Amino acid sequence: MYARVSVAGGAGKADLAFMVESVSHPELAQVWEDLMSRWAPVPRSAEPRDIDPFLARLAADGLWLFEATSGIPLSEPVRQALRERLAALAEAADTPDTT
Repeated sequence: MYARVSVAGGAGKADLAFMVESVSHPELAQVWEDLMSRWAPVPRSAEPRDIDPFLARLAADGLWLFEATSGIPLSEPVRQALRERLAALAEAADTPDTT
């Protein structure tokens, strides 16, 4: 869920400022941590089903940080390809294991 939502929007300097500010204000960080623990929890095992949502989170966060700090725009075809790859990773984690 988080990866799909994250890549849908752009990153701005205001978003980055809010995230930096939340580091020194635990009450701001707690809201974010509560959401993240539901959407992409820290893995409890090395199984792909546990790792994949977290991996998608790290990739989405990396894309967000890149866009917020680099000043280098990605072309729309590249952004779309990234969205699709992250969505596929997130969907694989959502698919029930039938083995």
